[in-house]
Amino acid sequence: MTASSACDGPAVESECADPDRTWFDRVTAVPPGKGEIVVDGARIAYRVWGEDGDRAVVLVHGSAAHSRWWDHLAPWLATNRRVFALDLSGHGDSDHRDSYSRAQWVAEVMAVAQASGPRPIVIGHSLGGFVVLDAAACHGAELGGVVVVDSPVKDSHAQTLPLRERARRPHRIHASADELADRFTALPQSRPIAPHLERYVGRESVRRRENGYSWHFDPKIFECTPMLIDEVLPTSCPVAVVRAEHGSLDAAMCRRLVERLGPRAVAFDIPDCGHSLMLERPLALVSALSALVTWWSTN
Repeated sequence: MTASSACDGPAVESECADPDRTWFDRVTAVPPGKGEIVVDGARIAYRVWGEDGDRAVVLVHGSAAHSRWWDHLAPWLATNRRVFALDLSGHGDSDHRDSYSRAQWVAEVMAVAQASGPRPIVIGHSLGGFVVLDAAACHGAELGGVVVVDSPVKDSHAQTLPLRERARRPHRIHASADELADRFTALPQSRPIAPHLERYVGRESVRRRENGYSWHFDPKIFECTPMLIDEVLPTSCPVAVVRAEHGSLDAAMCRRLVERLGPRAVAFDIPDCGHSLMLERPLALVSALSALVTWWSTN
């Protein structure tokens, strides 16, 4: 299953033909609802779009990201359904913990999923993809489907040592929120991100502290190691693996991942983009996600 070329289809065509950000302003004009739920002593914040209808969708961000990375995609998915985007603990508007684990994040995702309605479809990017894979392995019968978006499954934890070093580095404090927001960049990336989209996510990634401004996430999140291929288990719900052509999940590992997930797993590529698909190729990604969500909701 292969995604469309850069300007195929009405949704992706508008991305190419609309450099003035009209579509972005339109979908982000109406603010979503907000809610929170307490999971194991921590307040977990979430945002919600749409009305009850088909199976709900739950969106899970990546490491050091937050729910606002989905703000420009969630409204497209919220046709005849509710769409939830949560902040995992240690991220965004949710509480921080003394330590973090994928199992704890699974509990948070499932708490929101269970509040969203029966058998929701859960979509996770990067770290969020590891979390939803664990959720599918443990709670597959409770889910209508799982989508894993460019999650870089590894062969060994030795490949993740540089990332884990970041857990020991505290945030620098900046005097100006705008100065820090201007430093935001999504890494790695292979094609330019629209300036208005990069500014939007950058502004939402800054939090006020007692003595200035810093990034919103807790550096200790990096102590939680990424998923190894040997940890991947078959699931009882359908699974789709979305791979960015120039992203962090290479083609060979993607094939191994699908094999381990079992016969209900499929994979496809989004061409000409890097790891941060929702920022580099947002409409190509949401077109693919919309097709999956509609198919699983009606079959």
